[in-house]
Amino acid sequence: MNTTVRHMEWLLTVHDCVVIPGLGAVLAHRQCAVYDSVDGSLCAPCRTYTFNAGLKEGDGLLEQSIARAQRISYRQAQAIVADEVTAMLSQLNTEGEVSLGRAGSLRLDTADGTLAFVGNGTDALTPLALWLPERVEPATAAQPAAQDHTPIITPPQPRWYRALRVAAITAAVVAVGMVVSTPIVVNNANFASTTPPAISAPRYAYVPTPASQAVMDLPMTAPAPTAVDTAARYQYQREHTLGATPATAIAAKAEQPKAQQPKAQAAPAINDAGAYCVVVASLANDSQANEFIDQAAKRYKGELGILRQGKYTRVYAASASTAAQAQKMLNSLASTFEGAWICRR
Repeated sequence: MNTTVRHMEWLLTVHDCVVIPGLGAVLAHRQCAVYDSVDGSLCAPCRTYTFNAGLKEGDGLLEQSIARAQRISYRQAQAIVADEVTAMLSQLNTEGEVSLGRAGSLRLDTADGTLAFVGNGTDALTPLALWLPERVEPATAAQPAAQDHTPIITPPQPRWYRALRVAAITAAVVAVGMVVSTPIVVNNANFASTTPPAISAPRYAYVPTPASQAVMDLPMTAPAPTAVDTAARYQYQREHTLGATPATAIAAKAEQPKAQQPKAQAAPAINDAGAYCVVVASLANDSQANEFIDQAAKRYKGELGILRQGKYTRVYAASASTAAQAQKMLNSLASTFEGAWICRR
């Protein structure tokens, strides 16, 4: 068998049409499993083949298969196919028949010059059906004839037996109903595998009643906030942590006559005509502003005013008509109010 026919057989296992250039095309048709009721045999699914002499133009499928198998070029594979097809046509003209492998054979009628294809009907060129054997239905054994057609008569059961069965069934139904309808109380929830463990509080939560007074209405005493003199605290840190002042300097300062000690500066005045204010606190409402003024009176003896701007309530300690005057007042108040700033009215 030549190389062309061998590759045609292999290609027919995965393709439905393989063209042999210059000769024709072999077509594969799928056939389902067939049951023969005459002899009781079940044939596996297979393929039947036909030949079309009009499809002689090659599509390259056969040449590519030969080129891959022999590791040669496509042109070399074309030359091999052309030579073998020429030999097959010569054999067909001289002998009148040429084999196409397991697909069938071609026969030439010398009388009228017609070409006929004879397929192999028993061939199964499909990998999905090659392993399936032909099965034969086993013969069914003859059923033995009944020897005695006398009907079997069951004697009736006694009345006490039937009454006993009814009573037992009734008792079972009543017992099941009592078990289902009786509630089961489990005090300890830890016995249930899907529930969390029981948690007990040390005391019951307080719930106000009409006869008792609500918790929010009870008088509560809280210690007043301690006023912290920030400037004095920073002065203490500078004197005692960064650089300790010698005892002689402290004594000399204490013995300094009163006439040489600097006089305390007067508190800046506030008025409503000044365009600039030295703000010492910015609060939410008048209540907080008054509370701040009361606490600041312990460390500041000057006058503090309230300035309302939008949603803010600000406490200011000085006012001036120019920015330079306001800056001068801010410098004098920096030691008393840390974080003070200038605001335009």
